[in-house]
Amino acid sequence: MKLADRIAAPQGIEAEMNPFAIAICSVTISDGACIDQHLADQCTLYAVHIQNALTGRSWVVYRRYSDFVLFREKMAAHFQNSIEIVPKAFNSIMMLRFPKKKPFPRKSTLHHREIGFLQFLRNVHDILLDQEYYLHRDISCVGFAILKSFLGSRLHPHYANAYFINKTIPQHKLPLQQRLCVIQCGSLETVLEEPDLTTRKKRIKSEAVIEMSMTASLASDDDHEYNNVPSSTKSHHSQSKPHHGINIKRLRPSHWFSTTIR
Repeated sequence: MKLADRIAAPQGIEAEMNPFAIAICSVTISDGACIDQHLADQCTLYAVHIQNALTGRSWVVYRRYSDFVLFREKMAAHFQNSIEIVPKAFNSIMMLRFPKKKPFPRKSTLHHREIGFLQFLRNVHDILLDQEYYLHRDISCVGFAILKSFLGSRLHPHYANAYFINKTIPQHKLPLQQRLCVIQCGSLETVLEEPDLTTRKKRIKSEAVIEMSMTASLASDDDHEYNNVPSSTKSHHSQSKPHHGINIKRLRPSHWFSTTIR
C-alpha cells in the first residue's frame, strides 16, 4: 500500500462509519463524566450509543437538545433541495415526530425525550437506507455525511463543527455505570462441529454399555414372562411367526423415551 493510500484511508472510528453497518443503539441522559465538566454543567446532555454491527466496535457521542434540532434542520434542508428527485424521502422526513421543547423539563419529560430522540434517529437512518434514496449517489452522499457527522465523524467539518461537543468516546472508556448493553444483530456461541477423538470414544463406549444393559434387561423380562405361561401356550407360541419388533441396538439413547417398544 502506498503512503498516500494509508493517509487517505479512514482510521479508528471513522473506519466504522459505514452507514449500512452502523446501528444506533440507545439515547440516554448523561452526566458528562467523560468530558469537560464545565461543558456538562451548561445543559442536559444525551449520550448517543452507536455500534458497527459487522465489527462490533461501539462509541458514544454527547448531544444536547439544540444539537438534535440542528441535525433535524440540516436533514430537512437537504431533502428540501432534492424534493423533485426523492419526494417520498422528503415527505417521510417531514412527517417524523420530534420531542417538543420545554423551558423546564421534568424527569419524565427527559425520559420521553430519550425515547423520542432514539426513534427519530433510527427513522432518519432507515430513510437514508431506502433504495429510492441511496441509489442517487450524488444526493445520498450528502445525507450520509450529515448523519455521520452527527454520530461523531470528523471527515466533514462543515457539518461536524456545528455541534456543541465534538469529542467521541469509545465504549470501553466510559464509566462502568454508563456501559449499557449494546444491541447486536445476534448472539453466536462457540460450538465444536465435531468433538475431539477422546470425547467421541467416551460417548460411543457409554452408548454401547447402555444398549447392552437395555438389551439384557428386555431379554430377562421376556424369559420371565415365557416361563409363567402354560405349556400349551408355549408350544403354540413357538410355532407362531416371529415377532418383528424394534431393534434396540439401532436406537440412539435419545430415542428410548420417545419410542414405545412393542
